[in-house]
Amino acid sequence: MMTGVAYAQLGGMPVMVITGQKPIKKSKQGSFQVVDVVSMMRPITKFNASLVDASRVASSIAHAFLVAEGEKP
Repeated sequence: MMTGVAYAQLGGMPVMVITGQKPIKKSKQGSFQVVDVVSMMRPITKFNASLVDASRVASSIAHAFLVAEGEKP
């Protein structure tokens, strides 16, 4: 996914990527399976966020589309 997102960013193509992760505090398998996707994607995205509250999903997705369709910085 990183290569595709980086290619889109370099080409000025709007892309929306939604990833998922199980709740960190409820993980029985340890933190070795937790990846900080937000920090990893920060250099190649115009906007990214980690949503832990379901009430923020709709507004965050709407904001992400506005940013994605905006001019390339």
